[in-house]
Amino acid sequence: MTRLQCELCGSIDIIKTADNVFQCQHCGCKYTLEQAKTLIFGGEVKTKATDFEIAGGVLKKYNGEDIDVVVPDNVVKIGERAFENLSIQSVIFPDRLREIDRYAFQNCNSLTTIQLPDSVECIQEEAFVNCNGLKTISMPKKLKPGTLSFTGCSSLISICFPEGVTSVCCKNCTSLQSAQLPESVSAIQAGAFAGCNSLQTIQLPKGLKAIYQGAFSGCTSLAKVFIPDETRPITDGVERIGGSQILWFKIFGDCKWQTFSYPEDRREQRKRANRCQHCGGVFVKQGLFNLVCSTCGKKKDYSSLGYK
Repeated sequence: MTRLQCELCGSIDIIKTADNVFQCQHCGCKYTLEQAKTLIFGGEVKTKATDFEIAGGVLKKYNGEDIDVVVPDNVVKIGERAFENLSIQSVIFPDRLREIDRYAFQNCNSLTTIQLPDSVECIQEEAFVNCNGLKTISMPKKLKPGTLSFTGCSSLISICFPEGVTSVCCKNCTSLQSAQLPESVSAIQAGAFAGCNSLQTIQLPKGLKAIYQGAFSGCTSLAKVFIPDETRPITDGVERIGGSQILWFKIFGDCKWQTFSYPEDRREQRKRANRCQHCGGVFVKQGLFNLVCSTCGKKKDYSSLGYK
């Protein structure tokens, strides 16, 4: 005869409850009296343990039919494609979870919300690709440097990326209206927000060095871009933050192009250089008396800044 041991997590901390069942105090798995006797005498029983393929703390595959899934406490990593194409609606993760692998939740179209514990340090690219029903996601506070992507999450309305993420991708997130980027993002890659036709505003992070061409392709609702003073233009084949206005059109050519907001001192510099306060373009004559920006088409007017 062996000791009563939970098949789900391996714990021996199992007690009999008031409703005459045996429950693991570690993972919550329940056993009837007959199941408990079977386990004690070395037999096997069908429990929630059979829903999860776990090896070395890695959840390889979920085989259950529950739409609300509670991941066992002994899992430290969600493996590649572990929940792919399943109709799950919610997932509760253990506090020990450290990593979510690529394509782990790909095409989980019924998944509407994600609450990640602060223990998560790494989310691989495309972990949540094409989760069409995902509306909200709560990010862990500290992630290791890397790319965090939510490509094809067409119901996602807003997202706040945590500090430490160095690259982001929300391609074809058609409902996305706002995105908050951390200061750790130094470049916005090509196609990062392509197809986000509901995106209205975005604030570029301090220290951003480059935006690659096509980063905002198809962002037809984007009207305001907030640019911090600390941005610095660089070259090496990328589209620069400052400098030539032709590059601005390559980056934001599909957008509404209404407002590019700079810190006060940046606009002051443009005024002294006789440039457009909105985009830095040069003025050209329109009619006999009016001057307009050759880039954004706005009239020469510094009154909003207290200038004449």
